Amino acid sequence: MSKKLMLTTSIYVLWKQKDNLKSQLKIRKKLKKDAKMTLEKYVITGGPGVGKTTLIEELKAQGYATVPEASRMVILEEQQKNTGILPWTNLYEFQKLVVQKQQELEVKVIQEARCIPNSAAENFIFLDRGMIDNIAYCREGRIAVPEELEKAVAGVSYAGIFLLDPLSSYAQDAQRKEDGEKAEKLHQFIQEVYQEQGYAIIQVPVLSVEERVSFLLGKIKEIRKLK
Repeated sequence: MSKKLMLTTSIYVLWKQKDNLKSQLKIRKKLKKDAKMTLEKYVITGGPGVGKTTLIEELKAQGYATVPEASRMVILEEQQKNTGILPWTNLYEFQKLVVQKQQELEVKVIQEARCIPNSAAENFIFLDRGMIDNIAYCREGRIAVPEELEKAVAGVSYAGIFLLDPLSSYAQDAQRKEDGEKAEKLHQFIQEVYQEQGYAIIQVPVLSVEERVSFLLGKIKEIRKLK
């Protein structure tokens, strides 16, 4: 091999190494940026049967990152066991399970949202109930707030709280055993505990699910303009 060819080859190798290094640095920079990216959390809440799940499912169908209701998932899981921990048999221990499930779901959804480029999420996620909701359930059930829940609530921060107005009709099911009167009390307690935690409540009127989605997105734009 001639000296000229060897020199040309060496230059090409060096150039290629430099190009690969640039690519690696670019990837690392992006990963570092993604790791620092924080997602704003918007809570959709209200008493049982206000249409939260229907709204969450519609938002998910439109491409938004959503966290399902932890308590319903825990009930479904515990109902499969012979001695499952359920809210109507052991509310205190049940709340501990809900805290753990809520944290697991949020971590999972946030990780997934960060991995989707140009997603509709726009750096925010919707939660079917927030951690603070559980305090309202403890209050209605007249039990002490578990230490695990107190610690979890101290560590949360929400960008907005959407309280859905109750629908004209209410129905119980295998996981929703509260009667209409209890559902109304829970709705009131939920509003109270969020206000006690310093959050401004955004009331969401009874509308079609599509109109409720538009209402939420419009309010989020207003909130972001104020920041």
